[in-house]
Formats: sequence, structure tokens, C-alpha cells
Amino acid sequence: MQQFHEIKRRLFQRIVGSAVYVAVTDAEGKTWEAAGFIAAKNGYVVTAQHVIANGTSIMVRRLHLPEKSWAPEVLSSHPAELIDANKVADLALLKLRDPPEDLRPVRLADSNRLLLHDTVYRVGNDATGPKLAVGPITAFSWHELLPEFTSSMAAEYGTSGGPLFNVKGRLIGMAQRVSCHSRDADALYAIPSNAIRNFLLAPAGLRRPQAIMGSWWEPQRAVR
Repeated sequence: MQQFHEIKRRLFQRIVGSAVYVAVTDAEGKTWEAAGFIAAKNGYVVTAQHVIANGTSIMVRRLHLPEKSWAPEVLSSHPAELIDANKVADLALLKLRDPPEDLRPVRLADSNRLLLHDTVYRVGNDATGPKLAVGPITAFSWHELLPEFTSSMAAEYGTSGGPLFNVKGRLIGMAQRVSCHSRDADALYAIPSNAIRNFLLAPAGLRRPQAIMGSWWEPQRAVR
């Protein structure tokens, strides 16, 4: 058991450096926080579109996981600007101003290879503070004509935009929303990595649903 926890901790140490917290402030001075991830070494960050909607300023906080700790801490803070967004797909692309040279971007996995009950690892910014979570994939579905998958890991306000990784430490999806139905209280819905890849590869201003979907998403539904 101790060896298992050490392996899990090493994995989280690798992936936390690619995750960020996103703090957004509106014109009235109200601030809210969520999460995101580093998409490129030159300072591009991805988060959920609804996180930055109505915001007038954005601050991105890099993370690290201290030795012998399970709580991520803020490493540095950087102002960012919105580059592009897709409201339907709920994806937004940000750019850090004066990005540091040691950014650690995610490596994208192929979400077409996902299986039911695969384990996913989440770095989030929940209402109770920084949060690391683990859970299985429980379903594949569609939401507003776009693909998504569900995990039964616990999630709260502030989860949106948080990166989900597979056991190899590669990005497999991004947290989008939590079920508001009591019977699905622990259901976390996520955008698969292939949809995120298509969003990043689409020309600026053309990140519409058709570009997000790309090739038809066909997750493997085998049960292990």
C-alpha cells in the first residue's frame, strides 16, 4: 500500500506543474477562481470558457507540489489575456504576459483510447482549497452535440477547467461541470483531450463546434 501511495504521489508531482489556477475579476471587482493547464511553453493556457466569461482581468497562478505534501501550492502568479474562446464547446485560450521560461506544458493523450473504469487524476481548485483527486471513468456521452466523459470523483465549485490526466501523466480531458442532480452528486463531466486538441489546432476565430469535434469521437466502451 505504501508503494502504491508513493507511485501516485510521484505522478501528481509530475502533473501538478502543468496545472494552473485561474483567478478572474469582473468590472465590479468581484473575483472567482477555477483551474486550467499550460498548453505551450510560450505561455498559452487553456481553461473553460464559462470561467472567464464577463471577466475584465485574468490572473494565472502556477503550481507545485512540495515534498511530503498532498496539497499543491502557488509557485508564481502571472497576468493573462484572452486570445480566443468557444462558448458552445466551453473552451478558452489564454496567453500569459511575459511567460517564464520554465513552463511545463501538458502532453495530450488520445481520448479515443479511453475505456470504462480507466483511472483519471485531477488537479483542481475547489471551494475548500487546492485539491488532488482520483476516480474512474464511469460513462461516455454527448452534451450539446459535443463529446464528454464522466468520472465519479468528488468535485466542487472551482473545479471547472481543471486538467485530468491518465496513469502515464498525459492530459486525457478537462473538467467542465459537476452534476447538479442529487443522485449524481459525485459526477464530474469532462471534455476529452481530442476535442481540446482540435480546438488548439483550429485557426483563430474558427474554433466552432465543427472544428472542435474533428473526426467522430468513438471511445472504446470495453469494461475491464
